[in-house]
Amino acid sequence: MSSNHSYALFSVRIAEKILGIDNLIEVVFKDPHYFSGIDISAVFIIEGYYIIFNNSFLANASLFDIMITGFHEVRHAYQYMHVQLYNEKVRKHNNEELYLINKWEKDFNRGRKINEMSREEYLNRPTEIDAIAFSCYLADELLNVKQVIPDEIKEKVNVRIKEIKKTIII
Repeated sequence: MSSNHSYALFSVRIAEKILGIDNLIEVVFKDPHYFSGIDISAVFIIEGYYIIFNNSFLANASLFDIMITGFHEVRHAYQYMHVQLYNEKVRKHNNEELYLINKWEKDFNRGRKINEMSREEYLNRPTEIDAIAFSCYLADELLNVKQVIPDEIKEKVNVRIKEIKKTIII
């Protein structure tokens, strides 16, 4: 396992610990052809709770980009876990507001694939705003790095970061 693969795994474990879902997520590494030609650094797979990192991304990415990607994908697992817990009426301690979980659920059930959306549609999804905000917060607090936020969602992400800071203290 290369050091970048180790960093990817480490980023997942750190984010899991912060979110209270320790060692829930399996981490897998795949070659670029797995991603069907779409330029994806990593993806959370709902069926089985695992994150697949693109080996091509890992080969060329900085430590910070790898860590931010891991943080981001773990947040998607966290979102889906809360949707499932809510739906199964087995709600554990939950810092997330019901309205937010409902937004996440609609987003996960949207029925459209990523490659069928415009960049703006994709970025404005509630799950993306939240995952970007979470990864920005962790990057700033843990790595002392400011993540670049796309201009078209900067305001929404900054609002969400402020909300996350109230529930996750690092």
